[in-house]
Amino acid sequence: MDPSLPAGVQDVQLALHQAPPTTTPPQPAPSTSTVTSTANTTYPVLDLGSGRAPGELGMPMGAVIRTTALNLGSSNETYTFDLQDSPDDATWTTQGTLAVTATGTVVLRAQIQGRYVRLQLVVAGTAPSITFEAYLNPNVRLG
Repeated sequence: MDPSLPAGVQDVQLALHQAPPTTTPPQPAPSTSTVTSTANTTYPVLDLGSGRAPGELGMPMGAVIRTTALNLGSSNETYTFDLQDSPDDATWTTQGTLAVTATGTVVLRAQIQGRYVRLQLVVAGTAPSITFEAYLNPNVRLG
């Protein structure tokens, strides 16, 4: 015990470093497997749960997208990911959009307001083809 610190401070700091996490880390949401897409695609929905409807202020959400291949051969192919939410799993609103123009990993961040969340891919051009894996990650910092 360090006599220069107020009583109990050292014990509290030690407990913070040794305590196991009190929450389960975010589970990867669909899709975590590698996918090759040549058409517009909507991926499975993440249900945040009945007690998790964030309401008007929303909550931060990120879609981590790792692209390993994409066709840009005709110079007119485009690949846009939309992060969407819904209060009822029927009416969807796009909260964030990101165009992918090269291989690599990017994070599409948005403020989610609905209970349900999904990732949508919109492709265009002569011969679009993109290979990627993606997952949704709740509580990603927006800044």
